[in-house]
Amino acid sequence: MAHNLLLITLAVSALATVTLAGPGGRGGPKGGGPHGHGHGGPPYLANVTKEGRKEFEAVFKNETATIAEIDAQTAALAEKYNVSDAYNAFTANHTAHLAAVKANQTQVISNLETVVPKLAAIYQNKDQTRKAQEEAVDALRKEYPVEVAAVKYIRELLGAHDKQGPGPRGGPRGGPRGGPHRGGHGHGRHGFY
Repeated sequence: MAHNLLLITLAVSALATVTLAGPGGRGGPKGGGPHGHGHGGPPYLANVTKEGRKEFEAVFKNETATIAEIDAQTAALAEKYNVSDAYNAFTANHTAHLAAVKANQTQVISNLETVVPKLAAIYQNKDQTRKAQEEAVDALRKEYPVEVAAVKYIRELLGAHDKQGPGPRGGPRGGPRGGPHRGGHGHGRHGFY
């Protein structure tokens, strides 16, 4: 059980980390980068000169400095380029966001103790149609969207997938390259359990 909880914790942490790169990240609607048409850095650099942004970038890319050193150097550069208020606001928002992610992560991990047995019961119930099974999973997914996705992700990491192998046209488990569809959401006939 402890091993499973460790794997679940790692998977949920990975999912939470991925969500940090959502809207506002590189190329996102509020972010910089090639698709956001911004300067490619944090928002507090918007009014910093190109030369100043290069100084910040050198600090960000320094692989030998500790995180504390990078934070101190970044704060010093923010002071140098008169963007301390924007830098401090950005840092406070980032810290608050990470705290919210941590709280959500803790709740998701706690909810997994409820979701895993429910999914097991759904997939082990042979007295239902595949459509009924899919509807039961969808109902659970509506109540626990992140948790169901986390369980699916963990099972994929552990290699628990459809034992029938690739579909006839090379798609995974019969999809998406035109093979037969065997039940909802790519679970195949064997589902999660």
